[in-house]
Amino acid sequence: MRSLKLALVAALAVQSLAPVAASAQPARYDRDRDSDAAEACSSAVQGEVRARFPEARDVRFYDRALRAGPSYAETIVKGRGEFDGRDGRISSFAFGCTFNGRTGATYALDVRDVRFVEAERGDNNRDRGDKDNGAAIAGAVIGAAILGAALASKDKHHDDWFSPADGVRCNRHERACYRDGRRSDYWSRRVF
Repeated sequence: MRSLKLALVAALAVQSLAPVAASAQPARYDRDRDSDAAEACSSAVQGEVRARFPEARDVRFYDRALRAGPSYAETIVKGRGEFDGRDGRISSFAFGCTFNGRTGATYALDVRDVRFVEAERGDNNRDRGDKDNGAAIAGAVIGAAILGAALASKDKHHDDWFSPADGVRCNRHERACYRDGRRSDYWSRRVF
């Protein structure tokens, strides 16, 4: 009888400790949250890069930082990566992503600061035989400025201000006169 009581007490003790042991064990989203977040966000970012840039071939990540999100189950992943274009150019980008460990969902996906990195790699446009379009662009801008000035001078006589009396200024284009900075109906009717 004594051994039965002892076995019963031991069973109750084990049963009462089981919830404590289970709660002390980290849940799956706690244990593997960082690796799951990195993997899920990498996959989501790769898909986003390929969707936004169809020429992207090989998407690589070279910098990733993970930190806790606003809720306990969320992990925020931020970093930098690069991809090869079909034309051989390499482009870098920054990204951000939020992973929810409970649901396995990724959201707040952000791919930004996409730019070519051939200058950092020693690759140059002239090495590939591309033309430098800087002179053509500068010529177009100067031509547009000259054309705009010529058109503005053509209409110069329509925008002339004149003064029929002291303190009164009239504008032919507006067909209005102003006395001491205020519109004057008297002078406007008289002049026009």
